Amino acid sequence: MGTTGTLPPGWTAAAAGPWRVHRRWVTSLGRETVGRRLRRRILGSAAPGVEVDDISFDLEDVVFGIVRWLVKIVLIVLVVPVVLVVVLLVGLVEALGRLLLRRQWAVDAFGRDETILRWRQPGPIRARTGRDHIRAALAAGTVPPGAEVRS
Repeated sequence: MGTTGTLPPGWTAAAAGPWRVHRRWVTSLGRETVGRRLRRRILGSAAPGVEVDDISFDLEDVVFGIVRWLVKIVLIVLVVPVVLVVVLLVGLVEALGRLLLRRQWAVDAFGRDETILRWRQPGPIRARTGRDHIRAALAAGTVPPGAEVRS
């Protein structure tokens, strides 16, 4: 998650342009996407190379391996639909809560000089119109009030 700061002296919005401006639903990830976060967590926690000293095959090992895979397949067939239903319900509740309770949305502007500005807007409609106003103001070379400088 980024930190807030101030703009350097002599900085202008026109010099930092062109700007990419968009609204964000999830504000806690910063510039990291969900896919990048999962990849970082999975690959970052991988153990270093494992050496195998003894490679021998035994009928008992083969049968145990087949049984183990059958158990995994049965568990996947039973657990995956339940997990999907739970994830869909949580997502639906989150979406309804965010829309009905007018949770804050973030409007982010990314400058060419890697400056990131953020405005917080209540509700998706105000965030969309705010995004359009912010895009127009930055194109004109001015920074609308209420901007947080992110790094």
